[in-house]
Amino acid sequence: MRQFDSHRIIIKFPRDGIFSTFDPASSEVLSKFPNLADSVRKKGLTAMSVHLRHDVSVKVDGFGIPFANVGDPVVAGWVNENKPIAGNATLLSVLQRERIDVLVANPVFAIEKEWDESRLPPPFDYGYGNEHSWKLGRYKKLLEETKSKQQFLPAYR
Repeated sequence: MRQFDSHRIIIKFPRDGIFSTFDPASSEVLSKFPNLADSVRKKGLTAMSVHLRHDVSVKVDGFGIPFANVGDPVVAGWVNENKPIAGNATLLSVLQRERIDVLVANPVFAIEKEWDESRLPPPFDYGYGNEHSWKLGRYKKLLEETKSKQQFLPAYR
């Protein structure tokens, strides 16, 4: 099986299913990263906490793709074999939590701006409603109402 030498995991949080807090990273948190570059410290770091409602979860793209990190086999173990990152916490267990805490290399105001849901485009809608049981009359009406609408762009993913 082919392994890739770079790896990207995208974590998608549900709309209206999260509550987030953003605070400047405390000196206690920063002390856990002694090798952090001074330029990063000066820019500002944000301790971000994302709380998910109990009935929602994140969606992850890219998890499970074989990964070869010859420079750091420990990281390859985190991704390929679900080995613990710290204590008993694995990448998978972190992604399944109802609360995810991360340290972001940006100041609080920048993170708050990026995480503002009002900046998101409206959820995608094909325009055909949410009722999909088969009823010939309803489908004839739906076809008549939607046939002149502009077609949506093709989705290749």
